[in-house]
Amino acid sequence: MTENDSLTLLSNASQSSSSDNEDTTSSDEEIVSNKEENEQELEVKKNEENENKIEELLNENQIAEEPKVRMMFNSEEGVRAYYTRYAKQKGFGVSRRTSKLGDDGKSVKYFTLSCVCQGKAKSRAANPLKPQPKQNLGCKAKINASRCLDGRFMVSTVVLEHNHTLSPGKARYFRCHKKMNPYVKRRLELLDKPGVRVSKNYQSLVIEARGFEKLPFGEKYARNHIDKVRRLRLGVGGVVKWLFIVI
Repeated sequence: MTENDSLTLLSNASQSSSSDNEDTTSSDEEIVSNKEENEQELEVKKNEENENKIEELLNENQIAEEPKVRMMFNSEEGVRAYYTRYAKQKGFGVSRRTSKLGDDGKSVKYFTLSCVCQGKAKSRAANPLKPQPKQNLGCKAKINASRCLDGRFMVSTVVLEHNHTLSPGKARYFRCHKKMNPYVKRRLELLDKPGVRVSKNYQSLVIEARGFEKLPFGEKYARNHIDKVRRLRLGVGGVVKWLFIVI
């Protein structure tokens, strides 16, 4: 082998090595690029899911039309969800007053949803000299719904008039309007584990929902939920031990 042939072989080997290095570098860059793209896609998807969950909270505040006779609903739950949303918008609470089962003893034939202030006024105070506020005021506001032959429910009776003042701004304090969807529960629980305060956690929900009045629960309700989760997480022995530490 001549000297020129040796130089040629060395040159080719060098070029091949350089090409391999470039291919390796290019491959590494592609992996990094793909990883970054995947992370960005996951982040975008996560943000979209969060926005959708918050949007669900906002949808609960959509305006419900005034109840009318012959309104149709696919289920009993549909009637309840509609009337509860209408009640929240007007400023009163809802309770199930009466119901009757069909001949099979299982399916509901008809039922009544009424204002929580229905019924006769009764004081439950132990001391008659210090009576508690009376919630039952004999209010007649209600709707009746009956099951049709196709299984749907039709509103058969509507009473709109209330005999008391309505407070839309305070409606969220009624028990029937206090609710927390699974997404919010999960979020509160996850942020509680690393030690994020409930007040700070709740404030972030308020900001995303665009106001206190848009959330169907208050900070106390969120705090009670977290307290319940902590007790379940600790167990009976853990709770007792925690109480001794606090005391």
